[in-house]
Amino acid sequence: MQPKLLNTVGQSLMAIGLYTVAFESLVLTIKAQMQGHLQKHDPAALKKFYGSLGTSNSTLKFCEPRLVAEGVVDSTDMSSLVAIRRRRNKMAHEGYNETFDLTIDDVAEDIRAMFIVAKKVENWRQATAATSSTGSTPFTIAPSIFILYLQAAQQLAKTTLAIPPENSEAYLLVQGDA
Repeated sequence: MQPKLLNTVGQSLMAIGLYTVAFESLVLTIKAQMQGHLQKHDPAALKKFYGSLGTSNSTLKFCEPRLVAEGVVDSTDMSSLVAIRRRRNKMAHEGYNETFDLTIDDVAEDIRAMFIVAKKVENWRQATAATSSTGSTPFTIAPSIFILYLQAAQQLAKTTLAIPPENSEAYLLVQGDA
């Protein structure tokens, strides 16, 4: 395969993967906080919430209006979330159509928007933090993970990703067991 084609396809696959991982992390962040909020403030809504967990798309559709009502996100954030959700669905179902022209830079703005929303959700979680009856705190994903995802993808996009098998972590782990 030609190096330029290989780089182009590699960039696109990394961009699609980055977007997918960041999106799912955002959904987990929102889902965890919403569940804790509903358990404490609106237990009657839990059944509908659990019913929305079949897909990330339906989970966000359930949570988004509540995030607005609680003042966690504003209309600008909401517009971003809706657009991100649509792009993620398109990427998940038609991503192969963009295999030859999507770059990390094409998704960077959305990753930053996901970071902003996740940070607002995390701030909401901290402001309303409550421990469970067992004394544990609910699961969260640190918002900084979105920036780490983006930086890692941007750095990797500038390199050749060839790692000789004998230098891979998997190989080294197997050798350590031998």
